[in-house]
Amino acid sequence: MSEPVPRNGTSFVLTDGVERDVCGIGLLVTFVPPSTATGDQTQAFLVGGPVGAVHASPSQDRPLPANVAPARIGTTVTVLGRRFTVSAVDRARRRVTVEAEC
Repeated sequence: MSEPVPRNGTSFVLTDGVERDVCGIGLLVTFVPPSTATGDQTQAFLVGGPVGAVHASPSQDRPLPANVAPARIGTTVTVLGRRFTVSAVDRARRRVTVEAEC
């Protein structure tokens, strides 16, 4: 059973690697492990692409810069020309809550 498509101004949760169709694009979140050199925390990134064909795995196509945005709490990011406000990042459960601004 597919989840309903979020409407403009609606918050929804993206789970690591699971694509959601929103604002006319496919959108997912992927988590990148910290760098051993810097010791930073795991970073979350929103990745966009064609509906049903978003790739976030390093073994698959590498997304273009316009297709990716860092998911940081309190920021509004643009992915493929669509804007999303990030309201929560849960690294332990590997999910991000965003609000569609399209």
